[in-house]
Amino acid sequence: MVLSVVLIDISGCAYITGYTGSSNFPTANPYDATKASGKDVFITKLNAAGNSLSYSTFLGGSSNDYGYGIAVDGNGCAYVTGYTASSNFPTVNAYDSSKSSTDAFVTKFTAAGNVLSYSTYLGGAALSMAMELRLTARDVLM
Repeated sequence: MVLSVVLIDISGCAYITGYTGSSNFPTANPYDATKASGKDVFITKLNAAGNSLSYSTFLGGSSNDYGYGIAVDGNGCAYVTGYTASSNFPTVNAYDSSKSSTDAFVTKFTAAGNVLSYSTYLGGAALSMAMELRLTARDVLM
């Protein structure tokens, strides 16, 4: 397991992303409770006391998937970025729904963490990676 980023929101909840090869990584109220083959991204939200998972989920496809950046908007929606080698990485309301090479991805979860608002590949014919993302004060993705 590699923990890439921990972000603390205004209420003290921790949002964590990274990647794991562990099939018994803890999940709670997940979008996806089952790790696919290889490595999968994980997205975890801890409550403000740090003693309970608000949600924890896998995100990935049949090849290796890596989570490196996370941001949270004013509504509690988490945005995650990284890169994937999976041709079946989950895409929803996607700008690009087909993988070219190893592609970057950007995924937005609803505040509950168990539904994708959107998820898209970003990339071209060569290796494309995303390592960080940020939201502006008006929750505009940068």
